[in-house]
Amino acid sequence: MLRDLDMDFKHLTPKAYLMQGLEESRGKSDDAKYKNSIRRAVKEYFGGEANLNCFALGKPSDDDSAL
Repeated sequence: MLRDLDMDFKHLTPKAYLMQGLEESRGKSDDAKYKNSIRRAVKEYFGGEANLNCFALGKPSDDDSAL
């Protein structure tokens, strides 16, 4: 599950947003290598980028009348 409450998706599709988040960093630091390993693991676990998808959900609300 992925949630970014500030994202409005006006300029990106939800899938493009996910793919952008999974792009590997070009950094050479240990931190960049670690984060890239996590990005690769997510893509590999789900069978590659073709099998990944993202859906935009409405923001959570405390307003019970919206139910």
